Amino acid sequence: MMRFRFWLCSALLLGLPAAGFSQYAFYDSVHGIYWSQVAPPSGERFSDSQLVREGLGYLTDGADNLYEYDAARPQPWRRLPQPGQYKIAEYFALEADDIWAAVEVPEIFKNMLYHWDGHSWTPAFSQNVYSILNIYFSSPEEGWLACHYGEVWHYLRGQWQREKFPAFLHVRYLEPAPDGSLYAVCRAPQQGALLRRWQGEWQLVSGDFFPNLTAVSFTPSNRLIVTEPSLAPRRLTFGKQPAWSYPLRNVEFFSDGAGYGVDLSTIYAFQDTACTAIATSPIQLSEVRLFSKTFSWIVGAEGLVLMPQQHVPAAFPQPRLESSFQMLEVPVTRLYGLAVLQDRPAAPWRVHAIATYGPNMVFDPATFFPSREKPNTGDRFPDHAPRLNLAGSENYTTRDSVSGALLPNFDQGVTTGDLNGDGRSDLVVTSMYGHPFVYFKSNREFYHDVTAFSGLKEWGSVRRRPMLATLFDADNDGDLDLFIACQYASNAFFVNDGRGRFTEMTQAAGLATTTGGGVGGYAADFDGDGWQDLYVTCVSRTNLLYRNRGPEGSGRPRFEDVSASSGEACQQDLKESQGAAVADYDNDGDLDLFVCNRMSASLLLRNQGNGTFKDVTAAAGLARQDQSMGALFFDADLDGHLDLLVTNIGRNRFYKNRGDGSFVEQSSQFADWDGARNLMEASQRLGGNSTGQLAVDLDEDSDLDMLIANYDTGMFALRNGMDRRRSGIAISLEGILSNRSAVGSRVFLYEADSTGSPAKLAGQRLIESSSGFGSSPAKIAHFGVDSTKTYFARVYFPSGIVRELRGLRGGERRVAAELAGMGASVIKARRTLADLFLGFRSRERYLVLLLGALILFLLVKFGRKYWGVA
Repeated sequence: MMRFRFWLCSALLLGLPAAGFSQYAFYDSVHGIYWSQVAPPSGERFSDSQLVREGLGYLTDGADNLYEYDAARPQPWRRLPQPGQYKIAEYFALEADDIWAAVEVPEIFKNMLYHWDGHSWTPAFSQNVYSILNIYFSSPEEGWLACHYGEVWHYLRGQWQREKFPAFLHVRYLEPAPDGSLYAVCRAPQQGALLRRWQGEWQLVSGDFFPNLTAVSFTPSNRLIVTEPSLAPRRLTFGKQPAWSYPLRNVEFFSDGAGYGVDLSTIYAFQDTACTAIATSPIQLSEVRLFSKTFSWIVGAEGLVLMPQQHVPAAFPQPRLESSFQMLEVPVTRLYGLAVLQDRPAAPWRVHAIATYGPNMVFDPATFFPSREKPNTGDRFPDHAPRLNLAGSENYTTRDSVSGALLPNFDQGVTTGDLNGDGRSDLVVTSMYGHPFVYFKSNREFYHDVTAFSGLKEWGSVRRRPMLATLFDADNDGDLDLFIACQYASNAFFVNDGRGRFTEMTQAAGLATTTGGGVGGYAADFDGDGWQDLYVTCVSRTNLLYRNRGPEGSGRPRFEDVSASSGEACQQDLKESQGAAVADYDNDGDLDLFVCNRMSASLLLRNQGNGTFKDVTAAAGLARQDQSMGALFFDADLDGHLDLLVTNIGRNRFYKNRGDGSFVEQSSQFADWDGARNLMEASQRLGGNSTGQLAVDLDEDSDLDMLIANYDTGMFALRNGMDRRRSGIAISLEGILSNRSAVGSRVFLYEADSTGSPAKLAGQRLIESSSGFGSSPAKIAHFGVDSTKTYFARVYFPSGIVRELRGLRGGERRVAAELAGMGASVIKARRTLADLFLGFRSRERYLVLLLGALILFLLVKFGRKYWGVA
């Protein structure tokens, strides 16, 4: 989506006395093109322009004169004669000697069509129509006239024939699509429609179109761009046709996906659907037309014609795009963990905020940065937690302290995933003072508190001090098991029976510790053997690394403590660790670690390919003595490299990944806020004790925004305004044989070669249930990509099944299912039936079935006796 903060490229007014006009020029640093004004044919306002081939173009002025530009002539501009005494209303040029023009004939209140052969105009159409609104020719042998009231004429090899058109509306625009079809935009007062001509027939795409749009166009990837000044920038769908709207006059594209758009005074650079404002014009703009990066133009009033120039003047300043995040403070405090609540891939989602000393909260994404189509009404930050049954309680009614006093709620973190195999995402909320809370998502807008059913209600107490939890499939049996780190006693591990009931197996699985100290657990296949390993951050003791050896004969998971042989992942002086982040930051195919420490510098641990780690913090430029709580890897600027956000007690930090294994701090490139020079200073000034963090697409523009939870001040929401030369690909996963949330899956993205096969690794993403400090990210693999390239994805599910996605392009959102067809349906049905008759509330279902059977028995019995029913 477009950003309405202007990163304006410099523009100069250079006096050129010889030409007799003031020259406007600007440099577009997004596409690397220098635009400069050329000598116009007159001082009129130009519009309705067309570029035919390299060096040949046409435009009209305010008096409906038609001008031809031919770069091969010493004087490139010339005015063509009018067709008789009539003014040109519409035209279409195929070549210098092949132009079709519609003229207004006042005497008969009709339009006539004329043809220019390079020397003179001749009538070319025997039918006089009420009004010709648009002309389009795909070749010298085929073309169309668009008219009022659904009248469309087709020209084929010298013959005109009226086509059957399924809409009685004014056919305002004809626009070819990259797939060879032709679209018609129809409108009337308060009504609009979009139609598509394919294989000789017109079909309605959408009857819910905009009646006052100014133009439509297509990206090379076949995405529809709708421009209309009163529209908000947003993503739309017309039938099955994806579309993006912008409040511009028009948008056009080169074949590589680069493009430009204009409004009355601003010029925008596009890369596919991503858009950046680059220059402000002192002259009112009309439209942009693109043919090539050496022959295109932007036209407007006062004789404005801008064209690309091959040479940039040495004195012309080439500006640098600034990167920024727009910040909003949400007035909710004492927060720790954050989670994305999303039932299924591509379904609507919400944000769950975990609070201490008060109820937890749930917000819609539109809460943070409302758009025109999703405005906030009433309460600025409506909380949905009470009606979803996710608010929790202010204290434990069943857990007392040692002294007998009632303990307050002190929730810490949240982890999400499908616990009972019904395809919906459930959650576990941990609390420092007692047992965790488990919630199952129902088939409606409600979460059931199933803590007692899960078997966890009688576990946990203030004496254990449970901290953060993570869900992962430890035994690859298709359901999510649970690990909870504890500070005052041994960490705890629970095996899921597939229906959301947990059995503790800490000792048997080899995960018991003689002392506590645990803060968080982070599961990933660090050594590449197909089993999820476990890294545990600790305070008052060294961190722990457990290697998953796979289940033993009985199917029970087995872990081995390999901390001593982990390289530098579990250093003796590494204490007071808090959260951690797992990612392939260097794009070498294995998973690395960033560990947050409160009493010493945080560490970047590079995986050496075998599950052992090397401390590369200093070499990577990340050696900072902060009180760090959590961290988050995400591609902020969509350059294909994972950047790093570190949340601290005090000043937060943001580091840009240079792509060579090192980072550079760019905290100063965040938005100004409340007099602070940047967000990092703002967080320090506010006294923020920042904890949880999420990278999510709040405004649906294909880049990742940020949410930061704070204990002492409000939650920070940051809308991404980074350099928009690139775009994003989002891949959601659906597990079938593996756990339904596909937690533990790894997605590898490659640049594709000319055959569509993988050529070069562009990055990998891990699907996690927990990350950072007490937070649960979206189950989406998001990649920053070059919009001009095609990509190939390979998905590795925990079951060992591999799926491939081909032909991926920037801006796409795909869903990869582990299995398809009958096999997937059978597995889903089996899990649904198991949950129905053996899962939560199965007793109530049995009673309902028994009652139904009893009623049926009575109906049959008394029917035979009294009503003669056989």
